[in-house]
Amino acid sequence: MLLLGWLSALGAMAVLDVTWVLLNARCGLYKDRLAPGRSRLFVATAWLLMLAAEAGLVTFTTRCVSGLASATLAGALAGLTVYTVFNGTTLVMDATWTLSTALLDTCWGTSLLAVGALTAFAVDQM
Repeated sequence: MLLLGWLSALGAMAVLDVTWVLLNARCGLYKDRLAPGRSRLFVATAWLLMLAAEAGLVTFTTRCVSGLASATLAGALAGLTVYTVFNGTTLVMDATWTLSTALLDTCWGTSLLAVGALTAFAVDQM
């Protein structure tokens, strides 16, 4: 069931994150904040590996909880931690990354991992 929970979390998070990225590509939220010249293949591969690692994180996190609410909270805390570290580091190293972008991205990552954990827990309980 652990594998099925991981795959379910990965699927749910992939759908949500692709939607998020496509919507934000249209409105230009990240347009001026990402370094130019990066290979799209590298970025796509890195994104998939990160998403798979996050799905693994939420799947393992849900093994230590007893209900949907605690699974969601555990995922949210994991997301808050991961995305705060990423966005804090990016704020320090990239002058184009603004505080408002970092806060919005952290909120998104917190929500994304909360949903992933909820999905993994629900599938694991089947």
